[in-house]
Formats: sequence, C-alpha cells, structure tokens
Amino acid sequence: MRRIAVTLAAGLALAACARPSNDVAPPPAPPQPAAAPTLDPVGVYDFSTEVDGQPVSGVLSISGSPGAYTATMSSDIGNIGVRNIAVEGMRLSFIGDHPDATVFIELVFSGDSFSGEWDAGDTFGYLSGSRR
Repeated sequence: MRRIAVTLAAGLALAACARPSNDVAPPPAPPQPAAAPTLDPVGVYDFSTEVDGQPVSGVLSISGSPGAYTATMSSDIGNIGVRNIAVEGMRLSFIGDHPDATVFIELVFSGDSFSGEWDAGDTFGYLSGSRR
C-alpha cells in the first residue's frame, strides 16, 4: 500500500510539472519592417536636361518644411515658377510655370542625386541632378 501511495504521489507531482502555466510569456512578435525613408528635399541642386534636342542646365532651390516647401527653378531657357510641391517617400513632384508652357515634373531621389521626367504636353524629357 505504501508503494502505491509513493507511486501515486510521484505521478501527481510529475503531472503538476507538465501542466501548462498561465504565467508563460507569449512568443515574441515578429519584427516590424523599418519605416520607408522620407525625402528631405531642402537644398540647392544643379540639374541638366534636353529641350528640343538642345542641352539645358539649371538650378533647383528648395526650402521650407514638410507640407510647406517652396522652390525656385532657373535654367538656360528662363525661370520656372514652382507650385504644388509634393513629397511621397523618395519622390518629389511639382508643377512648373514657364512662360511658354506648364511643366509637370517628377523626380526620384537617391542620396544627394535625382533623376526624373518632365512633361509639358506635346514636349517631354528626362532630367537629372545632384545637390551642391
């Protein structure tokens, strides 16, 4: 009888140890992906493009803060008024008002350089530039 009691006590002790506890921490959550970088476009950039097959160079100056950027753009073919500046991730887009046309510009930044496209209706092209 004593042997049965000892065996029973040992079995109960093992069962108590094997039972899951409410104090067990849940597994760690998977790591969250890093936030996508957001462009800080403030600075002065030299750029180049072609218009009607002719090389054009200029300067793009951007100041301000998110949601309130302002810019000026000047080139070999004149000044371009800049409006509707928008930043999304590493992309910068804006509308340029040149005396001869309204120009839609979209730039993609990588470090201190950018490349992009401009579209003035029936004329379009590519441009690239870098921070001074």
